[in-house]
Amino acid sequence: QDDVFGLKKPKAEAHDNRAVSAVQFYLGNTQLGTDDLASPYTIEWNSAGVANGEYSLLARARDAAGNIGSSTAVTLSVDNAPPAPTTGTLEVITSTTGPDPDGNGYSIVVDGVVRGAIPSNGTASLSNVAAGTRTVALFGVAGNCSVEGSHPRQIAVIGGGSAELAFSIVCTAIPVPERIAFLAGGTGG
Repeated sequence: QDDVFGLKKPKAEAHDNRAVSAVQFYLGNTQLGTDDLASPYTIEWNSAGVANGEYSLLARARDAAGNIGSSTAVTLSVDNAPPAPTTGTLEVITSTTGPDPDGNGYSIVVDGVVRGAIPSNGTASLSNVAAGTRTVALFGVAGNCSVEGSHPRQIAVIGGGSAELAFSIVCTAIPVPERIAFLAGGTGG
């Protein structure tokens, strides 16, 4: 018994002492498609056209004299449930604090690939992220700022679902360089 869903291409081999004229494929008593007149004998069949359940699939070959031979039936279990989604959505949240925060925002990098931008304090939604454990990092963090906690971070993205990852960035004051002023002037004399 074979479990099937979606588009399938059953095939059959047929031999005759002279020549095979045609091969037909049957699901139960219903012919699938039209006669195949040339080897290799095959047909495209989409299981979405039938209800879920068990079916018998067989091939019938006909020669020029009208003789018919049938294959042994194969039992198929049709299950047209859609396959599980392979991507999900990743929500990234940033919260930047401190006296001199980075005003340019950051790049979101997933598994080494830049996937989008996010403001210093904001949320970004990344769609079509491959399901599985992903490594996420922020790039473009100013030198006076640091990401709290582990960085980069790993998160599990579930196919068809949404995962959320928050980053806290703390920025320190940018030191003002000391300045020495020289004044030129005269008192006359």
